[in-house]
Amino acid sequence: MAQIIHVNAPAGGYDILFEPGALKRMAEILAARGLTGRTAVGTNETLAPLYGRALGERLPNAVVITLPDGEQYKVLDTAGVVYSGLARLGLDRAGLIVALGGGVIGDLMGFVAATYMRGVRLVQVPTSLLAMVDSSVGGKTGLDLPEGKNLVGAFKQPELVVIDTDVLATLPDVEWRCGLAEVIKHGLLADPACSTRPAAPGTGCGVRAARGGGQSEGRGGRPIRAEHPRPPEPGAYLRPCAGTGQRLYLEARRGSSRRADCSNPAIDPAQAVRPQSADAGRIPAANLRVADSPGSL
Repeated sequence: MAQIIHVNAPAGGYDILFEPGALKRMAEILAARGLTGRTAVGTNETLAPLYGRALGERLPNAVVITLPDGEQYKVLDTAGVVYSGLARLGLDRAGLIVALGGGVIGDLMGFVAATYMRGVRLVQVPTSLLAMVDSSVGGKTGLDLPEGKNLVGAFKQPELVVIDTDVLATLPDVEWRCGLAEVIKHGLLADPACSTRPAAPGTGCGVRAARGGGQSEGRGGRPIRAEHPRPPEPGAYLRPCAGTGQRLYLEARRGSSRRADCSNPAIDPAQAVRPQSADAGRIPAANLRVADSPGSL
């Protein structure tokens, strides 16, 4: 059953749509909101065979842009390659960018949507639990520099956020734990009393989660960014107590070959954000795969 949460944003509100199987109805969902026209679906090599190809086939007048998977590719060089791909595909300001992926794809394609042709419409389709409860809501986008994480960015509110909870069935365990850590953090920030009493049915406190069609929630089941819209000043968008989240999960993976291990909060997050060399994350234009025939990667 579909549920909708409305977000009040400085430049106008938008909806977060929760619906198991929503990816199968994306053409209908977007058309009902006037989100039509030339569409570019941005995803990564992991998600393209799982969901990207099928989405490209379902959306009329759509192309699929497939990028390498990993935080190391969330850089200006990758954005430049995507800009060139969009220009070759003829995407104009009446077009639409759909970000299908976790936080890396959401940040990267969100930044591209904010800056390509001075801004085109954006739909966020998060596929990780962490992206569903955090990065896809609030309009923050960002790219990494060798000097640090998310040092380049823009605020770009989406036209719509579509959360298909069925995709959680393919989420790796480590990503599942990262997402649950963020859910717990949001619950504590929204209602500190959650840390002193166990969750009980009907209290709106605690965490409930189930793979594949389940839900995760903090107080009242509403993401903090949706419940407490921020004013337009950029500084006001900083998450309160960001250090709390860093103790719960490793938000950055740059500079380290190891994957984030959310079950081991003893690992110092600062060790995961060491500056990389200037060549880190660079990909040649030939590595950007664009399917002009929908669904063909």
